[in-house]
Amino acid sequence: MSLFDIFQMAFQNLWQRRLRTILNLIGVVIGSIVLLLTTAGTSGVRDAIHQLIDASEIARQIQVVANYRPDVTPPEAELVVEGEMTEERRKRLRKAMALKWKNDFYARPGTELGTWHISPKRIDSLSEIDHVLSVIPQSYLGCRARLRDQVVSTLIVPADAQSSMLKNRILVGAMLKEGDMEGVLIDEFLAYQFGFRSDTELQAMIGQSMTIDFDAGKSANLLKSISGLQNVGPGKDWSELAEFATAGKQLFSELDSTSLTDKQKATLRQAFTKLFSTDEAAPKLTISRRMIIRGIMRMGYESDPFALLSDHMNLGSPGLFVLPSVSMEVLTNQDPDSKGVGQAVVVVDKTQNLKQVCKELEDRKFRPYSALVLMENIDHQIDNMMWALYGIAAAILLTAAVGISNTLVISVLERTPEFGILKSIGARDSQLVLLMLTEGAALGLLGASIAIGLAMLTAWVGNSIVLKGIEMRYNISMTGQMFHFSLPSFMLIIVASILICIAASILPAWRAARLDPIVAMRRT
Repeated sequence: MSLFDIFQMAFQNLWQRRLRTILNLIGVVIGSIVLLLTTAGTSGVRDAIHQLIDASEIARQIQVVANYRPDVTPPEAELVVEGEMTEERRKRLRKAMALKWKNDFYARPGTELGTWHISPKRIDSLSEIDHVLSVIPQSYLGCRARLRDQVVSTLIVPADAQSSMLKNRILVGAMLKEGDMEGVLIDEFLAYQFGFRSDTELQAMIGQSMTIDFDAGKSANLLKSISGLQNVGPGKDWSELAEFATAGKQLFSELDSTSLTDKQKATLRQAFTKLFSTDEAAPKLTISRRMIIRGIMRMGYESDPFALLSDHMNLGSPGLFVLPSVSMEVLTNQDPDSKGVGQAVVVVDKTQNLKQVCKELEDRKFRPYSALVLMENIDHQIDNMMWALYGIAAAILLTAAVGISNTLVISVLERTPEFGILKSIGARDSQLVLLMLTEGAALGLLGASIAIGLAMLTAWVGNSIVLKGIEMRYNISMTGQMFHFSLPSFMLIIVASILICIAASILPAWRAARLDPIVAMRRT
């Protein structure tokens, strides 16, 4: 019996028993589809999720603060936990001991600590890190905005001219451009406070001139503290503070003619030298800056899938949005002795690079806060889901294998006389084994082929529905495919299906090979 005869007999038997073959194929096809979609979909889903997250500028931002504490390691002798206990409890106690030792170390007199501030020079160095798109110093400065005859207290907020997140919030007008030192964006609530309510009125604000007043230097803060006029603003209180400053200047110039003791005079001179000077005008308490309204923005980031991070990252604050260079200039004018800002926001090109950039920031003695933990948790959940689906696919294929083995065993019993005749005319045991294994392999090959076609059709439909739903929900453009099919994944499915079906055919093949030809021909 030739190899061609064996193959012909195998396919002929599958065709004659079509119903049984179809039932066997159903199990193989379902298991293969689940396995193929799991293999092809895991990387596709991960890429689609990362693409969705990358579209959120919030998720790609890292909040950076200065790490003012040196990196110290407690000596091992200080971390000895005595007594018998579980290893988990011992670890918790060691962690508490390490924390207490560090706190005691930082509190020691003479311990050299760093600074809470990030200098402009260090901010510039952050932009040199690979994968960093922009760095925005976070200097939220209180000010008073004046438009026509109205004055509203608000904040000066630095805004990145390249921020798509801010650009998507523009209601009327346009985004700030690089180098626009006079441009300002205002939020819709501030416009409402100024009395601009309707859409037509908002449009009329574009191009109008606005004046920003802010406290200048430490002298104003000190004067507030001395005078007791803490709630300084446009109106009576501010006039009273200016009057107090003028009186203080006159007192400073006539200090020698007072009845104070020499010690009291020396104390006052030392305290007020930076505030008052006999050869200068009265201290200037405010600095004004003229700005042009470029656009009106809506409040919040509700459409952003990671809007929950906006509060944690200090984003979404209402106020006047200006370029970072303008914000730093205002900060310098307000406090010439300023050492920098308390924190900055680093925008990364892709969320996949968050870990690398955070590691670089830590090496430069910064403390980064980002969505990295959330991203790692998402990847971990995807991996868990992948292995769960692999288990489901394996269970389906195993069930199909048991059914195929049972079907082929019945086929051997039905075809016992046929096998007896084949053995009587010279068919060897190995040829009968090959015949049964060929039938199993044919089932696996056919099932895998059907599964590949159905899986690609399912993926095409699912991809269209899911991507369209994401685009409608978050108003972003999604590209790519949710399922990444490849030749290796097709080969994996084909090989796995064939091997499982061949394994299911081993027992029937062994039974067929053990038949005695004389006994087999007597059976009906």
